[in-house]
Amino acid sequence: MQYPRYHGGIGPIVTLTRDTTTIDIVESNTVCATLPIPFFWTTTAMSFVTGTGIVTLFPHLLEEHRGLLNPERKADFALDPSLGEAQNEQDQLEMLLTKYRSRGFDIRDSYLDWARETDPTASCDARDAPACPLTFRWVGDWHTLMRAFGSVDVRLKRQVMEGILSETTTIWRRGGEPCGKPCTALRRFIPAEVWCQGRDLVA
Repeated sequence: MQYPRYHGGIGPIVTLTRDTTTIDIVESNTVCATLPIPFFWTTTAMSFVTGTGIVTLFPHLLEEHRGLLNPERKADFALDPSLGEAQNEQDQLEMLLTKYRSRGFDIRDSYLDWARETDPTASCDARDAPACPLTFRWVGDWHTLMRAFGSVDVRLKRQVMEGILSETTTIWRRGGEPCGKPCTALRRFIPAEVWCQGRDLVA
């Protein structure tokens, strides 16, 4: 399956179904397997499985059943093959939100939306916050949760990132509206940035 309007590094998508379980196998259109992930519509979908383990880019949000909309993707949601036809992009966004909310997720535009429910003046504490519009992240950074499969003895020795995943990585920042102290002065929408890079240059 191809999505010609989507330019976030996705190649073919293969959907596998057994009984009530469905998974999508997303192929990158570059040698960097993780390139499409920061383009996904929400942080709730920014996890993946390798041959030896599981990787989650926003583990705290996922554990709290919270998710953030991708500010660069809000205008185009024709990506999910499970949705079928929708009248327009806003309908598709609503269908995605309904699907994830039915699974118990609270989806917002900014992680400060939750804090501002109790303190309307809340702002971010630091530029290094994992979901800050200005924070540059890479797959495997200290905000990333990686867990290998197998027994404890196996997990202690096994690398989650092997093969091409150990050679390249994806660097990105979310972008979006300024949310607090360091980026408020910009007073403008902060563009997202995503690119591939040799893993040895960031580790």
